[in-house]
Amino acid sequence: MAIAICNLNLNLNLGTAPIIPRNWREFLSGDVSKETAEVISCHERTGRPLGSETFIKNLELQLNRSLRKRKPVPKITN
Repeated sequence: MAIAICNLNLNLNLGTAPIIPRNWREFLSGDVSKETAEVISCHERTGRPLGSETFIKNLELQLNRSLRKRKPVPKITN
């Protein structure tokens, strides 16, 4: 799961309905928990998507590209 990449165990129960706030300024300035902020920050740094396993699998299928962390490729030395 994407959250495991950041070594955090967080259940972001966001539901399936789209978030369409009436006042974006108020919505974006709202308080978030420290834990949620850390998860979002981690995914910003890694560039990996934040979402459920199903969400990430669907993205990978649509993009025809792996989005999960893979083992690093060994450096070639001459």
